Amino acid sequence: APPSAPAAAPPSPAPSPAKKTHYGNPSAGCLPSELAVEVQGAPGDFCSSKCTPLFHPCPRDKPSGVLAMPMCALTDQAHGVSYCALICAKVGEPITDESHGMCGASMSCQPLQGGVGICTYPEA
Repeated sequence: APPSAPAAAPPSPAPSPAKKTHYGNPSAGCLPSELAVEVQGAPGDFCSSKCTPLFHPCPRDKPSGVLAMPMCALTDQAHGVSYCALICAKVGEPITDESHGMCGASMSCQPLQGGVGICTYPEA
């Protein structure tokens, strides 16, 4: 008998292109748990979820091609609420082509006053 191959995990279903992820383009509509967010000083916008550092982390699913890390990085001080953003440059790092590449094909990396870069969609 031929040697048996180790049992492979069943293939995970490929996500259908219509499936929405977090951090989508507000012009296409956000998920029910998200809001369209614009950040002062950064052109563009994106869909974002509320978060609490450590206790309510940011969703990990992101649009295909996006390499930037979701982080609970935006704070609305007036309302005491934090929001998730896709971080494409660390504090003090220059925004480069590589930073823009981390945001995928539809977004670009925009520097914030706090020094980090976040991915935003160009405003329509």
